[in-house]
Amino acid sequence: LQNEDTKIYLKDKANSLLIDLKQSGYSFSAVAGNFKDRFELHIGAKALQIIAAQGAGLAVYKDNTELVLNSGTNIMASVKVYDILGRLYYEKSNVNASELRFTRSKSNEVLIIKTTFTNGEQVVKKVLN
Repeated sequence: LQNEDTKIYLKDKANSLLIDLKQSGYSFSAVAGNFKDRFELHIGAKALQIIAAQGAGLAVYKDNTELVLNSGTNIMASVKVYDILGRLYYEKSNVNASELRFTRSKSNEVLIIKTTFTNGEQVVKKVLN
């Protein structure tokens, strides 16, 4: 690696998660089988921007006890997070930023994240917290 500031992200495509491996480890559950395209490793200072530009314009990853939403160059207007039963878990209006962080209460919980951008576009992602 180039230096201590080099970004290293693991993208789990099955769970729509982006994990900063310098900040935390990552564990997951899977059934027996071959999943050759499940993970991507991104290294370098621009890793997050490249990933955020893919997959509907929203990257979600864990950073210690926080979930981080990063929309690259798109500006988020509002974010609503629901649990798997449809109960509102977290809500933020007037975000006006391309990154939002909030504290996770549990791990191994499925969350549904509905993001509305300032241009009116909406993205819904299901993630495993």
